Amino acid sequence: MARKMRYVPDATRPIEITVRCIQGRYLLRPSEKLNRRLVGVVAYAAHKYGVDVHGIHAMSNHYALIVTVPDATTMAAFMCLVNQQISVEVGHLHDWKGPMWQGRYHAIVIDDEASEVERLRYLLSNCVKENCTERIAE
Repeated sequence: MARKMRYVPDATRPIEITVRCIQGRYLLRPSEKLNRRLVGVVAYAAHKYGVDVHGIHAMSNHYALIVTVPDATTMAAFMCLVNQQISVEVGHLHDWKGPMWQGRYHAIVIDDEASEVERLRYLLSNCVKENCTERIAE
């Protein structure tokens, strides 16, 4: 379930959101089907709620987003839809039933441009590190 932040200090600053799978299970194992579904779910939710998505990365046991949201209520609704729909898609792919997420999501406001570049670089470099892609450009 999505956790409501009390407020978003500055609606122009990006937020890094991390969500972990229950018990560290590898429910988000990379595959072409899962990748397409994850991107589709996030794109749909972003369009519905007017959220700007700067980066997305899914590892086997968690996923991370860097987004800009207009306010805390919008972020809560966006994350509720994303987590719900990813659970449905993973359930279809892996025949998983029951809870999928380990507690609530973690949201951290990225305060300055240097930190934003560092977090985005980290997010994108994980794709190469985990052999999901050969280059960051992909």
